Amino acid sequence: ILNLVGGGYTEQRVMATERLVRESLSFAPTDVAFITVSPTEEDIKVHSKGMYPTKLKRLQLCEDMVTQNCRGETYCLRCDMFDTKALCEQICEVVGKIEKSKE
Repeated sequence: ILNLVGGGYTEQRVMATERLVRESLSFAPTDVAFITVSPTEEDIKVHSKGMYPTKLKRLQLCEDMVTQNCRGETYCLRCDMFDTKALCEQICEVVGKIEKSKE
């Protein structure tokens, strides 16, 4: 499962993560790889004005939900908001690790 929640850092982001985690557990309770992608702290500070500490707490809460509740492999990536190529490379690298671990 690849969680690329975009947009704001409101409570809806947390609720969306809760739903994804819950559904992933019902879909594949023991063997699902869960990758969640969020912007770096610096990007949030620079590009998303206001309530910086609250936004960081929400992102951390989402990452904690994934790592504490998903039973398979979990990866929480922090990526540059505007470097799509690097983001794709990071995701592909993680997928490669997951594939190798299944061999």
